[in-house]
Amino acid sequence: MKLSLRTTAARAPAKSNYEILERDVSTDEAFELLGRLASPQAIIYLETSTGSLDLWKHEGSLWVEVYRDELWATSEVNSDEAKCIIEMLERDETFGYCKPVTNREWDAYAPLGDNLPVRQDAT
Repeated sequence: MKLSLRTTAARAPAKSNYEILERDVSTDEAFELLGRLASPQAIIYLETSTGSLDLWKHEGSLWVEVYRDELWATSEVNSDEAKCIIEMLERDETFGYCKPVTNREWDAYAPLGDNLPVRQDAT
């Protein structure tokens, strides 16, 4: 999957306060980079042919935003949930009304198109 990492640059020019790293990564590499997010301005963007994720930290919490044909969703997540979400994106699995690994609904979500997601049990 394609990864874009936007992070605060230590020696950025005056017109730019961030730098971007782009490359193809495995699920494990994406999760490893996620563990190194330190700055609140740092964002990881993951993209496959069927969807994308934004991952960032806010006030010490990890957040994810999912974009798929069938669903837009965002939530605060823990590291197990984040890893499962990254793996699901890589395997092209359908997301439902609940966050993976839990039976809790996303903090905010909206079904999109005609392919409404199904309710799922914790995996």
